[in-house]
Amino acid sequence: SIDSGEILFKGENIVAMSEKELQGIRGKEIAYIFQDPVGSLNPYRKAGQQIEEALKVHHLPCSKQRVLQIMKDVGLDKAETIYNMFPSQLSGGQCQRILIASAIACKPDLLIADEPISAIDASLQKKVLALLKDISKKHGTAIIMITHDFAVVKYICDRVVVMYGGLVMETGTVKDVLENPLHPYTLELLKCVNSLNRRDERLYTLEGRALGPSEY
Repeated sequence: SIDSGEILFKGENIVAMSEKELQGIRGKEIAYIFQDPVGSLNPYRKAGQQIEEALKVHHLPCSKQRVLQIMKDVGLDKAETIYNMFPSQLSGGQCQRILIASAIACKPDLLIADEPISAIDASLQKKVLALLKDISKKHGTAIIMITHDFAVVKYICDRVVVMYGGLVMETGTVKDVLENPLHPYTLELLKCVNSLNRRDERLYTLEGRALGPSEY
């Protein structure tokens, strides 16, 4: 099992940092977009307040006008109305955009997105991916995209790391890995994806079972 190691960010080992040091980079330098947009928001706080909180934690200006502008930047129409709404009153796509707005409010250098489109309607998925791509381009934000979807990898990523059981199987440019995979596991994954496009064949499946986190 993996019980030690380093996580380097700007040459510093995050694992060795104190809680106070971690508080200084959470949200401000490294931000996270959770997989479940509705469940990740505070149900008792209005949308605008949740973005304000991200700014207040790091003592940054958090006027209503600034928050409204951030909401507009992530494509939220009728930002003034949504500002005063609770998560339960919003759609999954709107909740996801509030999460993204909170994540980019402090203009972090690194954005970690954990399956950011898996819990929203298919009609909204490409819009959210396009938004993340635009954020990266405009602000120079690096994005780590955690996903099982090779279509997402192809659309938004420059490089890809294929992992299994907590270990790196293969890494390279998206073009190299998807078109010329070197590791047998990567090749098997791609066979599963390709079989989805063939209606006259049974779906290709990997033999064996996936490891649980405790087995890594």
